[in-house]
Amino acid sequence: MSTSRTQTLRPRQHQPNMRFMDRLVVYFILFCSVDLRLIRKANAALPPDEITAIEALRDKFNLANWTAGDPCSDVNWIECSGAYNNVESLLLTNTNLTGTIPSEFTNLKSIITIEMSNNPKLIGPLPDLTEASSIVTFNVSFCALGGQIPDLKRSGGLDVLHLQNNNFAGPIPPALFQHGFLRNVNVRNNQLTTVPVKLTLLERLKTMNLANNLISGILPDLPAGNSQPDSENRLELLTFSNNFFSGGIPESWEQLIYLKEIYLNNNNLTGPIPSYFGKLKALLILDLRNNQFNGTVPQSLAELPNLKTLLLDNNKFTEIPQSLLDRKTRGLNISFSNNPNISITVDEQQEPLKSKSGAPIGIIAGVAAVVIIGIGLGLAAFFYVRRRKSKPNLEQQVKPEDMPKSAQSFTYKEVKTITSNFKTSIGKGGFGDVYYGKLPDGKEVAVKVRASNSTQGADEFLNEVRLLSRLHHRNLVCLVGYCLEAQQQILIYVYMPKGTLHDHLYPKGASSTKKSALSKKLGGAKHELLSWKKRVDIVMNAARGLEYLHKDCKPPVIHRDVKSENILLTDELQAKLADLGISRQAPELDVDKQHVNTGIITMIKGTFGYLDPEYYVRRKLTTKSDVFSFGMVLLEIITGRKPQSYKFPDSEATTLVEWVRNAVKAHEIETVVDPTLGNHYHKEGMIKVAELAVSCQLPTSGQRPDMGEIVRVLKQVLQLEQVTETEYSDDEDKITILEDIGVSYDKESESINSIASTSVSMYPYGHSSWNTLPR
Repeated sequence: MSTSRTQTLRPRQHQPNMRFMDRLVVYFILFCSVDLRLIRKANAALPPDEITAIEALRDKFNLANWTAGDPCSDVNWIECSGAYNNVESLLLTNTNLTGTIPSEFTNLKSIITIEMSNNPKLIGPLPDLTEASSIVTFNVSFCALGGQIPDLKRSGGLDVLHLQNNNFAGPIPPALFQHGFLRNVNVRNNQLTTVPVKLTLLERLKTMNLANNLISGILPDLPAGNSQPDSENRLELLTFSNNFFSGGIPESWEQLIYLKEIYLNNNNLTGPIPSYFGKLKALLILDLRNNQFNGTVPQSLAELPNLKTLLLDNNKFTEIPQSLLDRKTRGLNISFSNNPNISITVDEQQEPLKSKSGAPIGIIAGVAAVVIIGIGLGLAAFFYVRRRKSKPNLEQQVKPEDMPKSAQSFTYKEVKTITSNFKTSIGKGGFGDVYYGKLPDGKEVAVKVRASNSTQGADEFLNEVRLLSRLHHRNLVCLVGYCLEAQQQILIYVYMPKGTLHDHLYPKGASSTKKSALSKKLGGAKHELLSWKKRVDIVMNAARGLEYLHKDCKPPVIHRDVKSENILLTDELQAKLADLGISRQAPELDVDKQHVNTGIITMIKGTFGYLDPEYYVRRKLTTKSDVFSFGMVLLEIITGRKPQSYKFPDSEATTLVEWVRNAVKAHEIETVVDPTLGNHYHKEGMIKVAELAVSCQLPTSGQRPDMGEIVRVLKQVLQLEQVTETEYSDDEDKITILEDIGVSYDKESESINSIASTSVSMYPYGHSSWNTLPR
């Protein structure tokens, strides 16, 4: 019995001990849990400088705040690393960020991912990212950021660089392309000017898009395909279109064996297409439009198995193989229009066969082919002309994504409202009709609508919008916006109420009876005579605008169509240069030879009478080509005669410059001065302008002054006029002088009217500023 009792009591004695142990285990677990949680939270604490950075971002952009003292766990616009206590990702895509990025951003030295795209109100430069050493993805596309691109030289792991559709300017830093991990580069639609010529270290590069910038120089060398063994990291897409690249296609591109798409359109590239392109077996699309390529299109292109699109329009090719054209039957989209001297060559790979009569079958077939091809080309030309007349060439349409972000876009409906459904035409030019309009705020505008048979194409349209949306100077006409809709290309400018310098120099054509009647009806102003001082002041304004294009723009912009009709006047007769559609950018000048510019080899464009003869003969365009044209404008304000005048009183001279040059040599400047000026000018100043005009018209560009020298001389002339100024002071004097001129002197009777100055409009606002026929 005692034994049994003892056995029954032992379990009771151990139960309290077991409960104690159970509680001890639970307490230990709870203690460890609390401790681990505290440790993890401690590890997540960010460095003070990073806390400062994200607080600055939060306050600047009104971002979501954290509530529990731990930004890494409370908000979704940053991500942190638990192991290293740093902000790793910044996720601010499409969050309506407004203003500039705070300078404290530089404290995020361990940032890996920067996603701030699609914030169109995000402006200003990027912060200094020199110390950032871990960036892998950098995407600030579709914002309005500016300044220079950071080199990110310490971020050796950079993989994605998306900066497209901003306002970044200047050169692309060479150090940026020393990162061997860089795969996707997109800097499209900025104002970048140069790119490094050696990009061979980018062995993982897959796509590169430099389109729609201001990049000049030669095409860069790129990583060879055999240095890219990884199938996921091979160069497949190059987009270099709408820049100012020059020279030929590099020989090193022969190694780009994985390329699928190449876009080099709208540059200034020269030379032939390399025959090695036939080795690029992966090639799908090759776009070489609107360059200066020449020579024979290589037959090897016909052997590319995957080629789907080949665009060769607007170049100088001389031959294209029939075998390439035969690829059309297998789905090749090929175009080669506007290569003026191109011919089709037939391959000669087979031995000539004989007919039963003994005559080579090749001869018979050749004759038949010539006849058939002749008939075919004739029919093709006939239908092509009919199609051109019946509808716009859709190949020349510009895509909305080609347009710079800084330019304002209008819908076609808005344009119809602005122009009252295109009610009032005020001119016509090479681009098309020009209409008067008013914006909702009452601002007057001139609306240029491209015609289907326009002598200017998509290149001129895009060039004008790109330049005028980026180049800003008080002596350049202001672009309000554009419209790309319903197959229309429309440009909208601030309206210039006082017309052009041309209008005021030749008031007879601008003050016809019909025009005066309309002027009275619609409140238009009569063209006033310009005093000598006012003429010099106007050309001084125009000269400053040209000086800005030539010296302050890098590389220089060549206007290419300087004339009195393209010098527009505000209400206060302040001059503004217009019509930059056919302008081009020149190579940089030699530092040691500032007067030398090697120029651009390009097709002739401009207005007859103002064309630089050196440009016309040698096909080389330089800034001095603009100087020659400006010299003709100076001759116009002195003489009141048009550029093509060829008869002069008591003189054997046959050109305007010869007439003035002879008068300067004979010390008889008064014999060539516009009679409407009377003697209201300072003789020494008149001589200075005449000598300047003659020097601008020297046959060799190197002998001509630059626009800086021209501005300096014109300043001196204006200073002289300040001393002896005698302007017409009231309307009665002006009317009397006009009546006297109309009776006793007809300037036009002794000159040939410039073709380009033909006025189309009879509307009082229809200044020939908007009449630029022909190109």
